Amino acid sequence: MAKDRTSIATLSDKDVLKCAQTQGIPMIGFLSPDPLVDAGKRLLQREAMGKTEFEKVAVRDRINFCKAFEQVQTIIVFGVPYGGTPPPFNEKGRGRIAEIAWGRDYHRVLQEKAKSFMEQLVQQFGPMVYRIFVDNARLVDRESAYEAGLGFFGKNNLLIHPDYGSFFNIGQILVDRKIDFKKKKPMASRCGTCERCVRACPHKALGEGFCLEPTRCISYLTQKKSLNPSEEKRIQTYLYGCDICQYACPFNAKVRKPSVEDLRYIAPKLKGFIQMTDENFKRTYGHTAMGWRGFKIIKRNALLLIKKHSTGA
Repeated sequence: MAKDRTSIATLSDKDVLKCAQTQGIPMIGFLSPDPLVDAGKRLLQREAMGKTEFEKVAVRDRINFCKAFEQVQTIIVFGVPYGGTPPPFNEKGRGRIAEIAWGRDYHRVLQEKAKSFMEQLVQQFGPMVYRIFVDNARLVDRESAYEAGLGFFGKNNLLIHPDYGSFFNIGQILVDRKIDFKKKKPMASRCGTCERCVRACPHKALGEGFCLEPTRCISYLTQKKSLNPSEEKRIQTYLYGCDICQYACPFNAKVRKPSVEDLRYIAPKLKGFIQMTDENFKRTYGHTAMGWRGFKIIKRNALLLIKKHSTGA
């Protein structure tokens, strides 16, 4: 029988952390529902540098938790590590897929983990209404994770945790209940003078002041709906996404080896996409993070890579 809210004991950050660990969620942070003003300033600066076609919600709404869930009292920000070791393979006739798209779609994996985690919290500490968000346009997961102390912004524009590097996915749970927690300070950058990621990017997408030029970023271009001729030339190795700047980062040197070994997810044969139908694509890749982008764009990328391999241009 559900507990009456008037008799519910205070829920602490330690209680939440203990439950999270039993669900395989090692990274937990907390925020109050105040708008992320500083994050909003950073987002507006990035928009001025070059907005991508994925940003459909206004910045003022993306930093306002109450817009997503009016009853929110506390935000639980969580992170789940993945992969991090570049696999050796013969690239001829194949296209790389970024590790974030190996295996099952991380959106589904994190949603399931968060739901199981919250069900355990409710069972132990009484009723809560909550909303789970994983990497969608409504809220800014990376900025929330930064404000909650789960990492610092690297020169590769990604959030980096001292132990888990940048290979982790982020989610947020908005809860209609106050959680007793001590606010962590956002981590100061630990990049120092290191510029390995900046130098590793083949098209110089990373610049001074932690900036990113989207039209030079391979990950963005492999997902962009239409490409101009100069952008097409930058599709050279990756079929979807890109991990080059992450592999160059020393904080990722100790990240665990990925568990997926199937070449369909790591580096599929390019000719297979030419012969594939939309139905076959959905059956093979529909359950992955790559599936959302659709067969048309992935096939386009495969054709560009085949052209690159055949001409050596």
